[in-house]
Amino acid sequence: MSLVQPKAQDHVGPKASPKTLPQLDRKLSPQIRARQQKAVRFLQTGLKDLSRKDYAAAEAKIQKAVELDKENVLAWRMLAFTLDHRQDYAKAFDAYETAARLAPNDITLLRDVGLMAYRLDRVALAEKLFVTYLTQNSDDEEVLTSLACVWRDQNRYGDAVD
Repeated sequence: MSLVQPKAQDHVGPKASPKTLPQLDRKLSPQIRARQQKAVRFLQTGLKDLSRKDYAAAEAKIQKAVELDKENVLAWRMLAFTLDHRQDYAKAFDAYETAARLAPNDITLLRDVGLMAYRLDRVALAEKLFVTYLTQNSDDEEVLTSLACVWRDQNRYGDAVD
């Protein structure tokens, strides 16, 4: 797994002096990279917990990874997956939503956020996300079925059958 090359500009904001950014890069990069590597280790052990279906232990480790590297999309996705399996759907929704914000071009996150929205009875949002997702993945049976359920819940039986 490769890590994103950290840049000082990402951490100091737009008002930083362009002259000091290279110096900050040299000073901050090793610290940021060390945090990212530590986060990856927590994800690896969390993944082992997930494979044993120990969702509580996985959540604790993955949460530490998120705290260490708040920009790590994989960590947010793994946290959402874990929270979903622990039936903490509101927190899972928030974690998927954060992952989607961090990776706006990852269309599969629309599906994941949509499925969580549907579980939370946020049918209008689920419908919007499912329709957007299906424009690029029209053969996803799980999402097609979920969209039909959304329409059924809205008493739009004609749309659900089509």
